[in-house]
Amino acid sequence: AQGTTSKQLVSVAYRKLGNIYHYQSNYEKAIEYYHKALKLAEEAGDLRSIAHCYNNLGNEYSSLGALTNSKSNYKKALDFHLQAISLFEKTGDYNFLNNSFLNISAAYRGLDEHEKALDYYFRALETYKKQREANGIELANINIGETYLELAKKTGNANYYLKAEHYFMEFYKSHTTSEQSQRNAHLLVNLGEIRYRQNNLPEAVHSI
Repeated sequence: AQGTTSKQLVSVAYRKLGNIYHYQSNYEKAIEYYHKALKLAEEAGDLRSIAHCYNNLGNEYSSLGALTNSKSNYKKALDFHLQAISLFEKTGDYNFLNNSFLNISAAYRGLDEHEKALDYYFRALETYKKQREANGIELANINIGETYLELAKKTGNANYYLKAEHYFMEFYKSHTTSEQSQRNAHLLVNLGEIRYRQNNLPEAVHSI
């Protein structure tokens, strides 16, 4: 039993080292340490730690995908996130499960599979609403809006602009207390772009 506990502690330490490298944008090194953490977590039979390692690895490959514009890295991210989701469902860690829903959606967006991304964003939004988790609701709403905006620019479908605007406004209504935040600034830029593309220049200028 002591050996298992030791492996779990070292696994956590490796994950923390991976986090440090992640914040330094050294994704390759982060991946190296997350794999070390994963190996020990598997040897210890610690399902929760295994799920966290899968989630961390998925995020690193998504970061690499964004950095290198590499579909292969997004596909690796997808594989890890699917495994993380499966384990979080098994262990009943629903807060982390919602986070994985958001993360896998980012990987799907990197693969230009926006409909699948939206499916997971909506799953996260529904659960966050049941939990009355305000920050999660905000994250889901703004990401849904951004995904619809990407679809609108990709397809030229005006209906997607309307849906994007709806979810951006849902975010805005719940986020009026911190108008100087980075999220709010990003939101206003997106709203300005939507209204510009809808040929509503005065509203676009007002948004920005």
